[in-house]
Amino acid sequence: MVSLFSDPSLGGKGKPHQNSPKKKSVWSHVYGGTQLALSVLLGLYVGYRLDKRWNLSPWMTLLGAALGFGLGLYNFLRPYLANDRSEE
Repeated sequence: MVSLFSDPSLGGKGKPHQNSPKKKSVWSHVYGGTQLALSVLLGLYVGYRLDKRWNLSPWMTLLGAALGFGLGLYNFLRPYLANDRSEE
C-alpha cells in the first residue's frame, strides 16, 4: 500500500507518484482557460467603451469580442502548436 506521505510534493520522503506531472498540466490548462476568458472579456469591454464613445452599437462590441476570442484562442493553443513544430 502506498502512503500519501511518500510523495515528496506532499511533504514525504519517497519517490513521486506517476500522476505528479499531470497536476502541472491541469493547472496549465486552468491558466490557459482563464487567460482565454479574460481576453474575451477585455475585448468585450473595450468594444463596449468604443461603442459608447462613437455611437456604433453593437458593432465595436462584436468586433472586440471576436478579436478577444481569436487572440485568446491563439494564445491558448500556442504551446500545442510549438510542440507540433518541435516534433517534426
